[in-house]
Amino acid sequence: MRVHFSSHEEPLPYEARDVCASHHGGNPESVAAFECIKRRAIDALKMVYDFIKAKGNAIPEEIERGLGLRRSTVGARCTEGKHLGLFRLTGERRRTSSGCSSAVLEIARPWPEEWS
Repeated sequence: MRVHFSSHEEPLPYEARDVCASHHGGNPESVAAFECIKRRAIDALKMVYDFIKAKGNAIPEEIERGLGLRRSTVGARCTEGKHLGLFRLTGERRRTSSGCSSAVLEIARPWPEEWS
């Protein structure tokens, strides 16, 4: 799968915010990391959205394996997608490869046309 990452000149289609800010508390390295990736985040969010839509539902581990993305990328995009109202929890849980259970995500609303 070929991945397109937006250029730094393109405006963001939504108000990107660091969904992990409450965890890192403004740590300068974390803030700088978010600034570095926020323009690529929309492409990763769309990839995660398309994967969940194609499968009907998914857990983060399935998304990681299916798209070849890092756990940190998938976790952040799943959290962001929930905050944006794109994803919702189904109420079901599914076993991961480590034997733990994980919440199942599904699409909550169509991808906004203005973000395409």
